Amino acid sequence: MSRREPVPADVLCVTVEHRATATVVQVRGEVDLFTAPLLVSSLQDALQLSSQAVTVDLTAVTFLGSSGLAALVEGLDEAQRRRCQLRLAGIGNAVMVPLHAAGLADSFDVEPG
Repeated sequence: MSRREPVPADVLCVTVEHRATATVVQVRGEVDLFTAPLLVSSLQDALQLSSQAVTVDLTAVTFLGSSGLAALVEGLDEAQRRRCQLRLAGIGNAVMVPLHAAGLADSFDVEPG
């Protein structure tokens, strides 16, 4: 059994903030094979604590690989199981291009802006 090393904050930083209308998961950095498990666990934590909506703020994401896409899909699946809304916000090219390439762009609620 291997032990996963902690993700350096300069590679990926994920914070969860509970607000009145939603729980916000802020993601900053690169989401790849090495860092995606941190996003998965953060989304799971946010969904456990939120009864209505979770917003994933991806404004500061600089890279989204296939493992990052899988983490978002896993979060979406969990949200649907819990009957909670999962929205993506701050979608830039680093996120939109892989979402479109994977055919997932229409799978998520995206906040305008």
